[in-house]
Parts: sequence; structure tokens; C-alpha cells
Amino acid sequence: MAANPYQAREYLKTKVQTASKEQIILMLFDGVLRFCEQGKTAIIAKEIENSHNALVRAQAIILELVYALNHKEGGEIAGNLAQLYSYSLQQLIQANMLKETEPIDVVQHIFRDIREGWLVAMEQVMSENAAKTEEHVDIQQSDNIMPNSSENVMIDIDNTAKQPSAPVRIQPAATKKAIAPPPQDTPRLSIMG
Repeated sequence: MAANPYQAREYLKTKVQTASKEQIILMLFDGVLRFCEQGKTAIIAKEIENSHNALVRAQAIILELVYALNHKEGGEIAGNLAQLYSYSLQQLIQANMLKETEPIDVVQHIFRDIREGWLVAMEQVMSENAAKTEEHVDIQQSDNIMPNSSENVMIDIDNTAKQPSAPVRIQPAATKKAIAPPPQDTPRLSIMG
């Protein structure tokens, strides 16, 4: 039994609201690919209005991706992505005006490649974050370590193993915060539909 449209929309809304910034960007890439495919299918079926609507939605998502670029931190990569996004927008406008599928194929190829690269980058960042998390070990205070304190402590074991003369960093466990990215603004565009 299929879920009703309201439940599906609420599920997607929750998924977007709880996703990381990186996951939201991935969802936007998926949205571009999905609406391009819908537009291409509609062009082939000679459904002019449906093709227009799908291609306009793909264009809107690409514009949101342009707005999300951080040229200050992204440098050359952000500039290259901006050029790819601009080219993709031009191709989708051409496809919509001329009702041709070839420009859509080009955009789909571009976004599949960008999506694949984004996934690799996400996996690399997650792997690096996991390695950083493993560097820190929480231990409960024992009489042999600090006899006058009843606090839990966190010791950076990796630094002491690599550099025996380096001071050991000790931080009360009560002040340690969970490692999580700060809340990020979500893109202005709804990708539901």
C-alpha cells in the first residue's frame, strides 16, 4: 500500500530538516537529475507543459547550488563549479526552448560526475572525522592517575604516543561536547515534488 502524498511530503520535509549541509547538497544534485529525467521524458512524449515545469525546477535547483557556493573558502573549485552550473543552466534553457533532449543529456552527464565527486569528498571527510574522533579516548579517573580528583578526564593518547616529551592534554569530560557540525542554514529552495 502506497503512502499518501501528505505523508510522503512530510517524510521528505523531515529528511531535509535533519540532513547535514553535505547531504542537502547531495539531495539537490539528485533533484537536478530527477527533474532533468522528467523533462526529457515529457519532451519525448510531447508533453510540453510537463517538460517546461520539470526543466524550470531543475534550473531553480541549479540556481540554489550557485547561491550555496562559497567562493572565499572554495577558491578555484567553487569557480569551476560556478562555470559548470552556468553552462548547465544555458543547456536547460536551450532544451526547454527548442524541446530537445540532447542538452538535457549533457546536463545529466555533468551532474552525475559532480555527484560522484561530491560522494567521494563526503566519504573522505567522514573518514577523517572518524579518525580524529578515535584519537580521543575517555577514561574514568582512577586513584592511580589523579588521586585528588573525582572527575572523568579525556586524554589525547595519540599525541603522547608520538611525542613522549609533549604535554598531555587533559580536559574534564563534563565539558567535552559531542563532535557535530554546527547547525547550517538550509537552502531556500524546496526540493519536494
